[in-house]
Amino acid sequence: MGGSGTVWIGFLIRQNPVTLSGYAVVTLNEGFGPTAPGFGVIFGTGIYGIDNDTGLPHSQALTTVAASADTVWLVAKLDFTAARETLFVDPFRGSEPAADESQAHLRMTPEFQASGFSRIDLKEGFNVGSYTFDEVRVGTTFRDIRP
Repeated sequence: MGGSGTVWIGFLIRQNPVTLSGYAVVTLNEGFGPTAPGFGVIFGTGIYGIDNDTGLPHSQALTTVAASADTVWLVAKLDFTAARETLFVDPFRGSEPAADESQAHLRMTPEFQASGFSRIDLKEGFNVGSYTFDEVRVGTTFRDIRP
């Protein structure tokens, strides 16, 4: 998937007992590098967000929502035509969220926009404790991923 069009990814995530400074993300294309954005708890922050994993300035966008023992529904909208990645935390399930309702957004790297993705991986590391992921869904419309 990629090049043009829109892809939606939705999943549930919850922090289990004590977790410090690590990461827990749904990432694409096996992991790390400029063609592998991650959506979830960003390394060293404890905050939900997007990480394009390039190491360059402005390659991360954080929400204001900290990970906790509460289960949240994270929804990523990947607009390959506009080269835009958008993250929503617990959007209303009745209708597609508007762009201005997003809690974080980033421009896609040109490499990811061109290549798209063929794999989805759940990754976590450097945590004391763990995270639970559930109901990972992918579709071309918001309706496809609604629980």
